[in-house]
Amino acid sequence: MRQAVALFVLQIVSVLVSFSTVFIVAGQIEPEVYAVLGVFAVITETMVSLSSMGLETVGIRNILLWQELNDLEKIKVSVSHALCSRLLAGLVLIPIMATYAYFISAHKFDGQYLSIFLISIVSGIVMSFNNSLRLSLIAFNRYFGSYFTDFLVNTLGRLLALYLFTHFGFTAFILALLSLPFIDICVLLQMSYQWISRSYLFQVRMLLASVWKNRQFMFTGYVRYLYKTFDHILISILVSPQVFSTFMLSQRIEGIGSNATDQLFDPV
Repeated sequence: MRQAVALFVLQIVSVLVSFSTVFIVAGQIEPEVYAVLGVFAVITETMVSLSSMGLETVGIRNILLWQELNDLEKIKVSVSHALCSRLLAGLVLIPIMATYAYFISAHKFDGQYLSIFLISIVSGIVMSFNNSLRLSLIAFNRYFGSYFTDFLVNTLGRLLALYLFTHFGFTAFILALLSLPFIDICVLLQMSYQWISRSYLFQVRMLLASVWKNRQFMFTGYVRYLYKTFDHILISILVSPQVFSTFMLSQRIEGIGSNATDQLFDPV
C-alpha cells in the first residue's frame, strides 16, 4: 500500500503536467500540425504493442518465486529473452512502419515530416525496450521504481519540451519528445543491468521455443492491440489530418486518465 500512496502522488502530478501540455500545445498550433503528434503516437504505440511477445508476462508470474528459490539463472534468461524478443519483433516491424510513414507523409502532409516519422520508428523501438525493462522491474515488485523513472524522465521531460515549444516552436517540441526514450533507457538499464546476460540475449532458438510455449500471452497482446489501437492507423489513413488531429486529441485526453488509473490500481 505504501507504493500505492507514493504512486498516487506521482500520478496526480503527471496528470496535471500531461493535461497542461496537451491543451497548451493543441491551442497554439494548427490541427494539421497537431496531426503530426498523432502519427508519432500511432507509430510508437504500434512498435511497443506489437513487439511484445508476452515474455514479460511470464516474468511477472514467476520472477518472485525464482528469486525466493534463488534460481537466478532463470531470472536472467527471462529478462534477457524479453529484451531480445523486442529487438527481433522490432526488426520485423521496421519496414512495415517505414512504409506507413512514407504513405502518410506523401498523401497526408505533401511529403513533409517524413524524417520525423522515421525517427519515430527508432524512438518506438527504444520505447519497446523501456516497456520491457519496466515490466521486468514490476516483476520484482518494484512498482515505485518502475513508475518513478517514467515520471522522472517523461513528466519532467515534457515540461522541458513544453518550454522548448514556447521558445523555439513545434519542431523543437517534437524532437524533445523523440529524445526522451533514449534518456529513459539509460536509467532503466542502470536499474536492471544485473539481470541482463549477454550469453542469453541472442540464443534465438531457445528464445523462439519460449515464445511458442507461452504463445497465449503474445496472441492476447495482439488481440488487445486490434481492438484498442489498430483503429488509430485506419483513421490516420482514411481521414484528413484535421479530423485525425481531433480524434487523437480526444484519445490523448482519455488515455491520460486511464493510464493514471491503471498505474495506481495495478500494484494494489
